[in-house]
Amino acid sequence: MLVGPGLRGIHTVSKPTRRREAFAGLRPSLVRAGVASLVILAAGTPVWATNGPGRAMEQLVPAEAVAAWFFEPELRRGDMLRDGRVDQLATWLMALKMMGVVPREGRIVADVVGTVPLLARRPHAVVLLDVAARPLTDEDSYRVDDLQAALLFDGGPLAEVFDRRLRDLLASYTDSEQGRLENLNLGNFRGHRLTDRRLPDWAVIEWCNIDSIYVVAVGRGTLGKVLTVIGRNGPSLADDAWFAKNRSEQKGTDGGITVYVNCTLARKRLESVIPDRPARVLQILHLESTEKVLFRFGYQDRVLHGTMATRDRDGREDIRPLTETRPPPETAIIPDQANRYVIFNYPLAEKFEQIRQAYLAGRSPDSRQAREHAWDWLEEKFQFNLQNDLLDRLGEYLIIHDYPPHPLGLGVFRTICIQYHGPREPVAAAVDKLMSAWQWCLQVPAGTLPTGLSPQLKRDEQGLWYFQLGLVGPAMAVTDGWIVISHSPQAVRDYANIRK
Repeated sequence: MLVGPGLRGIHTVSKPTRRREAFAGLRPSLVRAGVASLVILAAGTPVWATNGPGRAMEQLVPAEAVAAWFFEPELRRGDMLRDGRVDQLATWLMALKMMGVVPREGRIVADVVGTVPLLARRPHAVVLLDVAARPLTDEDSYRVDDLQAALLFDGGPLAEVFDRRLRDLLASYTDSEQGRLENLNLGNFRGHRLTDRRLPDWAVIEWCNIDSIYVVAVGRGTLGKVLTVIGRNGPSLADDAWFAKNRSEQKGTDGGITVYVNCTLARKRLESVIPDRPARVLQILHLESTEKVLFRFGYQDRVLHGTMATRDRDGREDIRPLTETRPPPETAIIPDQANRYVIFNYPLAEKFEQIRQAYLAGRSPDSRQAREHAWDWLEEKFQFNLQNDLLDRLGEYLIIHDYPPHPLGLGVFRTICIQYHGPREPVAAAVDKLMSAWQWCLQVPAGTLPTGLSPQLKRDEQGLWYFQLGLVGPAMAVTDGWIVISHSPQAVRDYANIRK
């Protein structure tokens, strides 16, 4: 039986003050769901979905998918991947956890840091097949009542590495007293099932491997649905003519990410619990008449190209670019040392307002009013106006690149540059006030957040803001014309120095 520290403390989450709750949107049930999802996704890392012979990843995904994420690694991998530093990192983190060197507040962060880079080395897919929720007695609160999701991974030569990672994660987040591990007979194959008394009935994790295919499924019945498609006894997403055509047309880049959403199915699932709200959100996002949408991002030389393909309910189809392909003068801020970058060219203030309105549209009227009042109170307390002091000053460009590189070679950590217009001093002052307000909001009562999810926001003597979540995390500073965010305070300083 697997033995580990388990999820102790997650089921005893107290409620924060109403004002902080209204601003930050922290709900104990949502925190528990977030932690469970994080653990499940991390534990689902080892998934050998095969690409051979002739089986593309979408041929393994059921056609009934509500949403799916597909990842293809770049053809050109760096020295970090060839010399096995990612494997060493995962091994070190496992050893340090066993020795008790990694603090409890950094355990989840360490597991994510040790797991995500492994995902980036092989093709994989994350699939949502079904989701349902039920309302709670508390205002505007819902709890997941059913979930069917799966992760598939092409393990290739990394099968042993993923197997070690899976065993470590299961040992870290299960408890011999509360958890139960049992074998499954799946026709000619064997699988495993993990249940935990502290989790809802739907929260069952099952996994198995078939030849080079390894599948980890969450939710009762999920594994059977995926195996039916893998065995060619049911339709796959590749059988959808629109998906297949656009997936093919969007290929031709070096690696990349594809995100598919069946808006009709997603809206149907959500409106069974919260009528009308999904329609309002889709309308704000200009997707009210969309049946399906497919986002694709992939590299061509140094530049990341993005497109968005849609199909409306009346059969109309469209495809449009999401990123800038021609280098504008603003790309001068991208250092020559950067190997990869992406350029987004949109009115940033308008995009922020669209996202804010979509978020509020998904809340109940009372909840929207409470959050708006809480935000007004917060602006008054810290003497700033987000719209006038910061958003109205934002420019049109958001640029992401990979310099400075992460010291451990973790390519998922990049540098983000947000353009603004006008002098630096008022923008820096507005950012300081906004971060101070956020810092205050993070000071929730003890026990509100589970161990490992208690971030601290700090400011150094040079005015640089950074997160500390067990380990030193992302940092932000205001430079001339750009707000810069990178993976550590030193990374922000290094980037600012080369721009002088």
